[in-house]
Amino acid sequence: MRKLIIYGNCQAGAVANVLSQVPQIADEWTISVHELWKVGEEFHRQVADFADADMLLRQDVRNWRQHPLRNSLPERLPTVVFPYVYVAALWPFDSFLAGTDQEMVKAMKAFQVRSSRPFPFGFQDAVLARLRDEISDPSERLRRYRDFEFDDVPDLVRYAEFEEARLLNDDRRLGFTIGRYVVERYRYVRLFHAIVHPAAELIEQLTWEILSKIGIEMPRENVPAFRDASMKNYQVPVHPKVIAALGLTWVDANSRYIQPDGTMATFDEYFGRYADFQLGATSMELDACDAILAAANAVIGGRDAGTFIHEYYHQLGGTQIEEFDALARLLPTEQIAIVQLADRLRLPALPTVAILLTSLRRVRTADEWLHWNLARHLSVLYDAGVPEARLPAALHAMIANETLRKQLPSSLLLTENVLARTLATFAPRAAIRSGIGAAHRGDTDALQAALPAYRLLGLTPVTSKATISNIPETAKLLGIPTNEISCMADSFSTFGSHFKGAEPLERLTRNNAINEFKIGIGCGVRNGISYEVLQRALELGVRYFDTSTFYPVGALNQFDELLAILNIDRNTVHLSIKLWISDLGTNRDNDFNSNNMSMKSLYESLLHKFGVKKFDSVVVHWPLKVDREGYPEEFRIAEIWPQLEQLQIQRIVSEIGVSNFNIVELQRLLDIARIKPASLQMECNPYAFESKLVEFCTMQGIKVIAHSPFGFGWTDGHLEMFRNEVIQTISTKHNMAPAQTLLSWLIAKGVIPIPGTTNVDHVREIVDAARCDVLTSDDIEQINQLNTKSFHYLNMYDYFGQNCHKKYHGGSDNLRASIYQDSGSMRDISVFDANFMRQVKEALTDGAGFVVLPEIFEETARSFQASLASQSAPLSSGRWDGMGAGINSILNFGPDVLNIVDDPFVSLVVESLLGWDCKLDNITLSTSRIAPDNSIFGPHQDSPFDNNPGAPLPPPSYPLVLQVIVALDEFRDDNGPLYVIPYSHKKQLRVNLPWQGNLPHRQIPEGAFKAIVPKGSAIIAVGHIWHGTFSNLSTSPRMGMLVEFVCSVCDVRDKFTISSITPQLIESCSPRIIRLLNKGKLHQHDTPGLLNAFKDKRRKSPIPDFAKNR
Repeated sequence: MRKLIIYGNCQAGAVANVLSQVPQIADEWTISVHELWKVGEEFHRQVADFADADMLLRQDVRNWRQHPLRNSLPERLPTVVFPYVYVAALWPFDSFLAGTDQEMVKAMKAFQVRSSRPFPFGFQDAVLARLRDEISDPSERLRRYRDFEFDDVPDLVRYAEFEEARLLNDDRRLGFTIGRYVVERYRYVRLFHAIVHPAAELIEQLTWEILSKIGIEMPRENVPAFRDASMKNYQVPVHPKVIAALGLTWVDANSRYIQPDGTMATFDEYFGRYADFQLGATSMELDACDAILAAANAVIGGRDAGTFIHEYYHQLGGTQIEEFDALARLLPTEQIAIVQLADRLRLPALPTVAILLTSLRRVRTADEWLHWNLARHLSVLYDAGVPEARLPAALHAMIANETLRKQLPSSLLLTENVLARTLATFAPRAAIRSGIGAAHRGDTDALQAALPAYRLLGLTPVTSKATISNIPETAKLLGIPTNEISCMADSFSTFGSHFKGAEPLERLTRNNAINEFKIGIGCGVRNGISYEVLQRALELGVRYFDTSTFYPVGALNQFDELLAILNIDRNTVHLSIKLWISDLGTNRDNDFNSNNMSMKSLYESLLHKFGVKKFDSVVVHWPLKVDREGYPEEFRIAEIWPQLEQLQIQRIVSEIGVSNFNIVELQRLLDIARIKPASLQMECNPYAFESKLVEFCTMQGIKVIAHSPFGFGWTDGHLEMFRNEVIQTISTKHNMAPAQTLLSWLIAKGVIPIPGTTNVDHVREIVDAARCDVLTSDDIEQINQLNTKSFHYLNMYDYFGQNCHKKYHGGSDNLRASIYQDSGSMRDISVFDANFMRQVKEALTDGAGFVVLPEIFEETARSFQASLASQSAPLSSGRWDGMGAGINSILNFGPDVLNIVDDPFVSLVVESLLGWDCKLDNITLSTSRIAPDNSIFGPHQDSPFDNNPGAPLPPPSYPLVLQVIVALDEFRDDNGPLYVIPYSHKKQLRVNLPWQGNLPHRQIPEGAFKAIVPKGSAIIAVGHIWHGTFSNLSTSPRMGMLVEFVCSVCDVRDKFTISSITPQLIESCSPRIIRLLNKGKLHQHDTPGLLNAFKDKRRKSPIPDFAKNR
């Protein structure tokens, strides 16, 4: 039998419970579980246990490096690191992060001494602890707690977004999908009983993923059940405000929760008892954190912070009065600037903490480990792309450092690492001190995190004995004795001796990850970047460079040579290359075809072309492509992205990304991606900026790269933005060049600008902009107001017949879907919600079977109806117009119809369920006439089911047909709107057969939902949902357009050919339209007429040479 050791908290024991029931494990392995910190008397037994272990499953807990058993691991012990799964957003006031109720803890300990019964409150609540001090009446205390009538009420939605970002970042870091599993379900399914107590479903899912990591594959449904009820037997009620804010559907205000004694309690019952619990006469002793507060108060002596700063300055006898004056003026809001100035003044940690504490409204400090935990948690959020978490992480790490330094020095490994990472770019001295301190304890990552601090101060990093020549300089700057740094340097030779196995990809590539940089240089200039510009940029500290297979190589073929000349470590530089539209291969015709383009071969050819040893990231330049002949071809990210993922999986590149994707195309990518893009490159400048898209990317951990930061390029080349009055006024105020103002504004917005230049003298301006943190909030807002969302490069879509993409660049702020609720109401979800695709797909499959996309075709509907009114031939008096695949098909009615059929937002939803090779089944106008032709229509099911009465209906999870009903008029209560029977598609029954649905024609069924939608809205519904229309009781006809798409395995009703399509349509349509009409394919094997006609028209179309092969 082989030995498997599992290390972690209670979740590790739960995983062991499930693993022990898996036959492949039970027959071959013995399992030993080691819980956190439980060493003590069992230490020697545990060391022996590790000595002959064959595999380690280690939970991702930050204090692993401090564990004494870590150094006892055998060489090359196979190790799998699995996530620590929790969601603090469900219980935001739990003591895990919000602050310990020390009095309740002491009461619990006293209770456990006196009684064998379980204590009723195993988890403490920080807000009720605070209210206990403020309010004597328990009932009033509970009311204030329930109604959120207390100070510092959190933003629950924002907190949940932070938690979701952390979970998804853990997935990327560890190579799991459990975080996404939680993010997609925790609002709708009970996945946790308490903040760190997962439900059985989640334990089983986690175990299933671990099994896959250790080479045991099995269907998810075959994973054994988690049989230990210990986690389920204590459930903490969820606050009703949390339920409402997060839209939780698995719980409500009256839900009952299992308690330790086996009874059930509602929220009011549980927290009513908590608020009324008699603590006794125990008093809280002064702990280490009280001591630090006492010390801080002693330093300040009751004075305000500004007075304290001046007096402290006089005590030092210093001469930097101006900086102290500046520091005093910055209080109480500019905490980052406080830390910066305190760092420059070399203030010790205690006065710095004291100043910060006086500038914050409230910092709860009842427990030193609370600060340690908060520092850990907030630093994870910061790593996940939440910049707001940086300063709080640093503050709590500083407090924890002070309080734990004497109690448990090994705990400082975490806090010093946090400080090295969070302070590196704005308090470099403190970051270096922390980095050296963490390095002294064996943490090499902290040294790497402090590298930007060394660069900012112009120092050579202290990373080994070979680089200690700068120790006197570093010691003088930091105020640290030289021998202290020397001792630390002496220990560098032992770094890494305890690292076994491969670290996650993100850890190996962190040094030059995109999000490490504030500014870069774009190489897309005339004739390519020059040697002089490249050299000067490297000399001045630029470490991020962006090029493309479309750009001239320029001096990049001397890139590696320059790095050697300048003695620059290649691993600190990031070189990104974008793949032009002609470098994306040819689309596959059949599934048995392997992909015709080897991305690895292309990558190797680009190394030769550019004369470099490696690229750090590969990026898709546009969501467009051409075939090998240079004709437009449908861009399919689902075919391209997996090839880029292989480059990262095989560690050929460290990151992959996209460029010029709008929110719709980005959601399309995220829906299929196993690895998220590390970056999105987009046009960003004061005239063209998409704030919501930038915010979305930030929450997704996607760094935004700003190309065209000055709003000009190959389209015009003018400098109008530099002459803008607002830009000039702000530039003059701060004594900056207009270019620096624009770049500083972008950096303040959280993006990385990559300006290009052919003038070597401009490089200094570009680099200095990254150090000019002088724009005020008023400056930034004035520049924000210049935004007209005037993007330069959208005419690219004109060449491909895809004008419909343009409206989603900058015009998608209100883009959303409305989802049916069981209450009969509709709930909106924004396309900028990370859960958008999951919720929309669930609504169409496991949900009601339909969604509404409000007003996405409002302008198109008006334009189309105006064109109909101008036609000499009136429409018929029947319900259907333009039906069929003939020359009179509505498809030939003009560009408005094409824009509806080819709309990217509609295709995002449709193709996510039907596949990218779905087909157009039919298209027609549907008019609800007035009296006497105003009868009820339906209920019925749509093509192809109505034409194939013997075919079985598909299960909800596998829709074959999606119908899109466009409201060309407003669907009102009185003009014959659509009705649907929610969830009827899940019955898998024919609507009218007596032995199945048994619903009569021309009667409104019970439970029918009336779809009242604004003009231009699109209703997307599953094809076999039961639906129809009400009678039109108004005085005007109500018009809609029906477009039906079918999965490619189905035959279509309307078969379009070259004889039924007008030349005007072929000339203006996209490759996707041709594919939709051509049996879902774009090849010659079936009906080549359409494809040949399309290419023939395109030979005469204005596609510029640059958009074809290079």
